[in-house]
Amino acid sequence: MSALILEGTVRAISPLLGPPLTKWNTMEDAKILKFEEFRLTNSSPNYVFMGNSTTLIGLNPSVFDKNGSLPSGSSFNAAMNGSEIRQIRDFACGYIIKQIKPKNLVILFSNVTMATDTNHIRLDAESTTVEKYSYIYRYRNTFRDPMTLNTFFRVIKYRDARQGLVYRWADNLDEFGYTKYKTTESAITTPGWNPSQTKWPNESQLSKIDRKGLKYLEEIRDLTFANGGTLIIGTVPTLSFDANYRGSIEMIAQQLGVKFVQGNDALGQGKYFQDGVHLNLIGATKFSNFMSRELAKLP
Repeated sequence: MSALILEGTVRAISPLLGPPLTKWNTMEDAKILKFEEFRLTNSSPNYVFMGNSTTLIGLNPSVFDKNGSLPSGSSFNAAMNGSEIRQIRDFACGYIIKQIKPKNLVILFSNVTMATDTNHIRLDAESTTVEKYSYIYRYRNTFRDPMTLNTFFRVIKYRDARQGLVYRWADNLDEFGYTKYKTTESAITTPGWNPSQTKWPNESQLSKIDRKGLKYLEEIRDLTFANGGTLIIGTVPTLSFDANYRGSIEMIAQQLGVKFVQGNDALGQGKYFQDGVHLNLIGATKFSNFMSRELAKLP
C-alpha cells in the first residue's frame, strides 16, 4: 500500500518536476526534449551534428542552413559538453538514429582520443518494464539531485510549471539545439595558424589506431546504415596545426568506410577564438558556413 501511495504521489507531482533525469548527463536529457519539440513542427533533419563543446559552440544550425540554402530546420546541433565516444554512442544509438532518423549524422572530434576507446561497454538500449511503468523509477535521479527542491520554489515563484531541471537546461538551447549563450566577439591574442598553408602529414606522423578502439564508432556506423542514413566524421578548428590529429581522424574514417570532412581547414587564427579551444561569434559563423559548403560537396 505504501508503495502504491508513493507511486501515485510521484505521478501527481510529475508535471511540476518536468521530464525526468534519465541519466546523470542532464544536457542529453535536455537535447532529447529539444528534439521532441523540434519534431512537432519539423521533419527529420538532413544533418544532425554531434561532438563536444567545440561543436556545441562552433556549429550554428541556423547559419548552416541559411548558407547552404536549406530550409530552416534542416540541421540540428546534438553536441554536448565533454562528450567522449561512449557518450556519443549511447546518445546516437539509444535515441538519435532510431527516433530522429537523420539523413546525415555528422560527428566532429576535437582530438584523436575522443574518437577511440578500447574499453568497450555494451549499450543496453531496451527499456525494462519498471522503466516503462514506474514513475518512482523514472524519477530516481531527479529526486537525488539537490536542485529538485528548488524546482518547487520556482514553480510557486513564477507560476510556471516549466521549471524542472531538464526544462531549465533545455531553455538554454534554441529550437535547433544550439546554445543560447551568445558566443563572445572578443578574440585571444594567440596568432594561431593559416589552414591554407598546411602540409599533408606523412604516415610517420599519424597515431597507430587500435581497431579495438573503434567498436563504438562501428556500432554507430552499422546502426546508421541499417536505418538508411549516412555517417560522416570530421575535425574542428584548432589554434595550432596538428598533423597527427588531422590525418588520424581521416584515417579512422577510411578504416570505417565512412565519409570525412576536414573541418580543421576552416580557420585557425586566434582572432576567431574566444579561448584556447572554443570559437568566438565570428569564428562560429565562419565555421558553420564552411561546413555547409564542404558537406554539400560530399558524394
